[in-house]
Parts: sequence; C-alpha cells; structure tokens
Amino acid sequence: MTYQQAIADAIRLFLTTDVDAVTTAAVTGSGLSFFCPAAVDAATDLVSTTVVVMDADALNLLAEKPEWCRLFQENPDREVILTPHMGELSRLTGEPVAVLKENPVEYGRKLSEQSGAVVVVKDAVSCICRKEGSICVNVCGNSGMATAGSGDVLAGIIGGLLAQKMPAFEAASLGCYIHGKAGEKAAEEVGEYGCMAGDIIDRGLVHILKKLV
Repeated sequence: MTYQQAIADAIRLFLTTDVDAVTTAAVTGSGLSFFCPAAVDAATDLVSTTVVVMDADALNLLAEKPEWCRLFQENPDREVILTPHMGELSRLTGEPVAVLKENPVEYGRKLSEQSGAVVVVKDAVSCICRKEGSICVNVCGNSGMATAGSGDVLAGIIGGLLAQKMPAFEAASLGCYIHGKAGEKAAEEVGEYGCMAGDIIDRGLVHILKKLV
C-alpha cells in the first residue's frame, strides 16, 4: 500500500464517522496535500460540522472555495480559526506579500470580517484578529521558529485549547503565546539556527505548560 492509498483509506474511514457526535474540535490541512477528492470531502465535512482550525492546504483549498465562508457565517456558534502565513494570506486575499506586510493587522481584520473566522496572521510578529474588531499581537518567539512543521505545532496547540471549550479568539491568542514561549525555550537549548519543530514540542512545550499550570 502506498502512502497516498493509506491516507485515502484513512479519509474514507473518517467520512463514515459521525464527526459532530465524537469531535469537540479539529485541525485540518496540516501535512495533508489535497491530492484526491476524498481529502476535499473530509475538509468540507469538517468545516461544515465542527469547531475547526484551518491550516496549510486547508487554507489553499479555502482560497479556491470562497463559498466555505458562507458556511462560517451561517453557523456563528461553530467557531473557525484560520492560521495563514504571509504566502497563504496572499492567496486568500489576492494581495502581494509586500503589501500585506505593510499592514498585517488591517488585512487580518478584513479577512476575519469577510469569513466570520478568527484569523491568525503568522509572521515575525503574529496578529490575531476577530470580526468584532479585537486584535491581539504576539511578539513571543524567534527566527528559529521559521522551520518546517512549526505552524503545524501551533495549529495543534490551538486545536487542543479549542477542544477544552476555550473560545476561539482566546484559544488563538493563548496558543500563539504558548507556541512562541516554547520556541524561545527550545532555542535556549539547541540554538535558533538548529531549531526544529520537534524541539519546540520536546524541549519547549512541556516546560511552558508546566509553568502555566
């Protein structure tokens, strides 16, 4: 069995499950290329039925399926968080990255208003925006966190907070803080240059969670 076949089988199994009955919150898009219709069906099911964090390829799919925003707007009690980096935000808004970097708060707020979702604009300084106008700016972290998989770790942290019934804006804001502080702790041990996503979890996250608890 190939990797692609295994993923497709897992997605088909997911689609036979009553997601709303067994899921408090979900993260979709991280590490999953939408190479088959079953993956698109799974993502569509998630954004239609549960509290969800959308990252990576889920955001690229959203750029192609703007009608999903109508689903968000029609179900205001079922919260959605979008976590685009600048390239993904460019695809979602149609604006060049250079323009977005001039005012990430403004474009994050606009996307939040248009989609009805909480938007986490990921960059050296991250901005968390919600349609009601509230903004949280996160300055924690370091350049070592610009590594493959770091965004997946953030999406997982936010998803974990959502699963504990934390409201979306608070989950996104606290998730960015925890992620940034975990990255700082990891860099203390391995340095910024050699930091990998696994270090953020293994060397940083547990330490930070213990301090917070």
